Amino acid sequence: MPTSKWFTALAVAGVIAASACAPDADTDDGMTDDIDAPGDVVDTAVPPPPTGGMAPRVDASMLPEGVTQEMIDAGQQIFVQAGFCFTCHGEGASGSQLAPDLTDGTWINVEAGDYEEIVQLVTSGVPEPVEFEAPMPPRGGAQLTDEQVRQVAAYVWSLSHGG
Repeated sequence: MPTSKWFTALAVAGVIAASACAPDADTDDGMTDDIDAPGDVVDTAVPPPPTGGMAPRVDASMLPEGVTQEMIDAGQQIFVQAGFCFTCHGEGASGSQLAPDLTDGTWINVEAGDYEEIVQLVTSGVPEPVEFEAPMPPRGGAQLTDEQVRQVAAYVWSLSHGG
């Protein structure tokens, strides 16, 4: 896929995420407006990413080979922080207008949603999504290591397979 399409998709996701976090300025009457009057003080601090709560707990006997609860926990933190996955997939990974729900067990860009398929999908991205307009760049557009990709995949797997 041409670089310009990736850039456009990431720019759109960034604008949507930024606009969702932008506070309205308050006027003297306590009502909010969309126009900043001279002298208005506007808080431009961006709130931190969601903490996402606790990662799902999965019975160790159900985990794919090589996956641990510690990987799932680390993957959850990457999902809501360094990976910025929540920006498109939603805070609880329940989907948005940009990307699918990862909690419902329905897989639209892989066949069965097994762990290795998810690892491959996160690694290579989704250049031509089945149901959504914006493609997912490789590694979600973040600078994730192979280990971090495997951790995110473990977390995503846990959301629909036993958490």
